[in-house]
Amino acid sequence: MIPCPCSSCRSSSQPHFFKFSVLKKRQAAGKKPTIECQISAEDVPLNLLLKGFDERPLITDKPLNNSQPNKSMKTIKIFLASSSELKDDREQFEILINRQNKKYTKDSIFLELILWEDFVDAMSATRLQDEYNKAIAGCDIFVSLFHTKAGKYTEEEFTKALETFNSNCKPLIYTYFKDKAVNMSRITPDILTLINFKQKLSDLGHFHTEYADINDLKHKFGEQLTKVLPRLVEE
Repeated sequence: MIPCPCSSCRSSSQPHFFKFSVLKKRQAAGKKPTIECQISAEDVPLNLLLKGFDERPLITDKPLNNSQPNKSMKTIKIFLASSSELKDDREQFEILINRQNKKYTKDSIFLELILWEDFVDAMSATRLQDEYNKAIAGCDIFVSLFHTKAGKYTEEEFTKALETFNSNCKPLIYTYFKDKAVNMSRITPDILTLINFKQKLSDLGHFHTEYADINDLKHKFGEQLTKVLPRLVEE
């Protein structure tokens, strides 16, 4: 992830981040030498963003020290589900995972975050949602975020994760509800989907967690990650 150097992001504590792979793909296409910042809408030169980077892999299979034998990288797949209303939280969660990787790759552990954005260009013989569901079935951790509504696709993804867990004891499921005040003008009939989904969780005996803001979410999920990773790595 490469931070945006536009006039707005340069002085911000939470700049927009570009994926290295996206920048390289745009550069290879050669159609436009710039890319738009999603925060300021400024066009940023690709050569400025990619300056100093090359094609060498960022992750290696080096042991923790020279006395240890080589061991292969263990990949832990994390699927993140949420509605578009939590776009900012999704982006910050992705940044969290990338920062966690700086720590865990030293122990030959790589956290692979799976997002619906990664499937935009995928082709499906049935429907794109089926591709998401296949990815859920193969992940180790499933995280879902909710605020003022429970979209039918996010709920479908939760159901798929639960079915897979009941069969294979994976993925581990974490459900977070954002506990933040909402303006009355933003409340729509969709709020009923959230109420019904919470009742569904209660009937299933599934305990959800509330978070106040993205920093609270990072702290709470980070704690859980520390607890469950040793077991997932051994499996």
